Parts: sequence; C-alpha cells; structure tokens
Amino acid sequence: KLDPGLVPLWARRFGDGSVAAGRAVAADSRGTATVAGSFRGTLDVGPGSTVLTSALPTQIETFTMTLDGSTGQTLCARNYGDAAAKVGGANAVAIDRWAAGAQLDGTAIVGTFSIVIDFGAPTTALSSSAAAGYLLRL
Repeated sequence: KLDPGLVPLWARRFGDGSVAAGRAVAADSRGTATVAGSFRGTLDVGPGSTVLTSALPTQIETFTMTLDGSTGQTLCARNYGDAAAKVGGANAVAIDRWAAGAQLDGTAIVGTFSIVIDFGAPTTALSSSAAAGYLLRL
C-alpha cells in the first residue's frame, strides 16, 4: 500500500514456492483491499498458516483474499476449484460503491476457467466445453 506521495506504508508476500500470481486489486470505501489471481498447489495467504489448497496439485485455481487496508493483514481468503484448468484464474477486480442503493460495497471478479469452475453454494458450478470466462459477484 502506498501513501499519496507513493511512499510504501506496508507490503505483503503471499505464496509458498508454488505457482502464484496476483493479477488484480481494488479497494472499497472502507479501504479494505480485495486481491484476486491464480495459483497451483498450495497458497499461503497468512496470517499464521492460512493455506489454500487446489483440488488437484497440478491445476490452476482462482483465489481471492481481502486485506485490512490499515495493516495489510488477511481478513479472509478463498479459492474456487477448476479441476481441468491448466491456465486461467482471476484477471480483474472491480468495486461497486453503494451497489444497488445498499450501504455496502459490492465486489465483482472476472476471469477464465476450463470445463468447470465451482464457486460453492449458493452459486452453482459453471461449465463449458472448452476455455471460457466468468463474472463472479461477491
């Protein structure tokens, strides 16, 4: 995180030697940052030993995590399974402030997957006969 003069306020490392790529970040009106990307195998997102694990260690999955804007500490993290993906993951994050008149920010993530991606309940899995894109609203 940078201050208005581009001086670093804090920095975070995530990953553990496996393939991990943060591809997108956006901040909501409270300063909470949402980071999205892709990883293979396991991904240490902290704090402590919070580790995400892909369904198959050789496949790429999407991850999202939210960070406290003041400290950079992980507030929550989740991965979304795509057992067929050899490429893909999240590509962009957007924050819709005051979404639909509500007093909460909404988050949308766009990315790619191969064959099937499972976001868990209540969203059903999405499927395609080949590589496809997704739009996920959190």
